Amino acid sequence: MKKVCVLAFILCLLCTAALATELPPRQEYIFGNYPYTLTEDGTAKNTGYSGTEPEVVIPAKVDGHPVTAIGAGAFRCCGTRTGVDIPNCVTFVGANPFAECSRLQSISLSKMHPTLEVVEGALIHSPFAARGAEGSQANGAKVVKNSP
Repeated sequence: MKKVCVLAFILCLLCTAALATELPPRQEYIFGNYPYTLTEDGTAKNTGYSGTEPEVVIPAKVDGHPVTAIGAGAFRCCGTRTGVDIPNCVTFVGANPFAECSRLQSISLSKMHPTLEVVEGALIHSPFAARGAEGSQANGAKVVKNSP
């Protein structure tokens, strides 16, 4: 019985050590003014913008990797940014990418963007985005963001 207790104790210690081990942070790369990380499938997730241009055009590719995502809070507190142009290859946007961007006036999307649209000033994932459905107020237009 004593051996079973000792083995159980050792097993608990090993499990605790394994759970306590943190995963290494994802490597962040820089392409011009755009920091990004690589996803598991080799595509890029834009994690911000360090430039000073008021109109930001998110590139379709960075270092040969297609940009398919915008990270959560990527443009948070974006200071003087007044507009953002999102390419069709971006199909996922993390939570609150433009939080506290009080000067942001427009988000530009292609009329035929496959998964995103702006409705009443909010950037959303939409199954109707590429269809140009009735009530899809933002497809293909520069959409004015709601006041903060």
